[in-house]
Amino acid sequence: KALLLGLSKESELNGLETELLVFGRITLAHSARCFTARSENRPKDQCEFRCGAYAEGMPLYSQDNQPLFRINGIQVQSEASCNLLGYYNKMLSLGITHYRVAEGDMVIEHPISILSTYRQGVPVPVEIEASTTCNGYWWGKPGFNLVLPNE
Repeated sequence: KALLLGLSKESELNGLETELLVFGRITLAHSARCFTARSENRPKDQCEFRCGAYAEGMPLYSQDNQPLFRINGIQVQSEASCNLLGYYNKMLSLGITHYRVAEGDMVIEHPISILSTYRQGVPVPVEIEASTTCNGYWWGKPGFNLVLPNE
């Protein structure tokens, strides 16, 4: 949040717009090589777009067999979907001008309409599913954590 506050002040001075992912899997890294093609031992120049067979990516597990990441083409993504829908007013006060809702495995029905309702000033209770959503980075914790507002 401190980084966003600094960026928002800079953006305000320079007229820049700021976008934040408010719902969806977090892209953690990009690769020059497609993970999906590599997992199927396909040459780099003959991938045949194998990633299309895995619409939600391929899960990667931790050493204790917990889902941790998704590899999707050239991206490493978080397994859990980032859920900052309930923090709209805070993001607004930090100068966020655009809100991204990523396509994919929607664990909450209609995140775009939920965000739209918040924008109209009406708080909406959002069911938070601890096993499928996260907001740790927002609170300065490990990203896969889910921190509830009263913690």
